[in-house]
Amino acid sequence: MWVLSWKSYKLSKFATFVSIIGALVRYAGVMCLFAAAIPAALICIAIGIALHFCAEAIAKKKAAKVSKNAQPQKAAPEQKQPAAKPTAPAPAQPAAADGKVKCGKCGTFVAATTKFCPECGNPMVSEKPKQKKCLRCGKEVEPGTKFCPECGYEIK
Repeated sequence: MWVLSWKSYKLSKFATFVSIIGALVRYAGVMCLFAAAIPAALICIAIGIALHFCAEAIAKKKAAKVSKNAQPQKAAPEQKQPAAKPTAPAPAQPAAADGKVKCGKCGTFVAATTKFCPECGNPMVSEKPKQKKCLRCGKEVEPGTKFCPECGYEIK
């Protein structure tokens, strides 16, 4: 009757566990009523209801935490839309024999140590961007990721 499901309400499993325990204690209180143990029944039912409200409080706390983490993630793209997005840098070509690389945008040969093309200003990306690791679970995440896809921890 009053059991909160973590799957349908997207709650923590602990909140669901507390809710189930509360339902079982309430059920025990009803059984005490049938056995004519009125004081025990009232105590069990009161404890069961209290556990249910604790489960709701846990669920609300988690929902507030999730929505708090989700707000910056949703707000960030809206803030970036007015500003012009830079295009992804064209990858630099492999180094030539004389130590020069070809710009992926304009085709000019520049020194391999140059960071930006002197003709078009294109960043000379010659290696893969360094990947970050999640501080909580250790999973490698792509650059620019705001939350870990494995555990949901905020990447800073």
